[in-house]
Amino acid sequence: MSRDALLTSTAPAPTRPPEKEGRRMVTVREACQRLDESPSYFYRASLPHLRWYKLGRATRIEDASIDELIEKRLAANPKSAQRPRRGRPRKVVAQGEPVFP
Repeated sequence: MSRDALLTSTAPAPTRPPEKEGRRMVTVREACQRLDESPSYFYRASLPHLRWYKLGRATRIEDASIDELIEKRLAANPKSAQRPRRGRPRKVVAQGEPVFP
């Protein structure tokens, strides 16, 4: 598939902000930080599942939709709630063996 076909096949982005007052909107950078994703992965994998709009060149994402996506991902894979520790893994002490500080 050509690049032009990919660009024209996507749905147009909404260009008006939401009508309801009190909705908190965040930037793409803030959304990437909250989801712990790179911007390229965010645009490809996460943005289609969020409520967002374009205002000129700026993309704004609804904060509540980010929370919903996080809840959905945690419900799908509860073990991923904790990030693995960095560095050398801790020693596992067997029952009855003394633990030295």
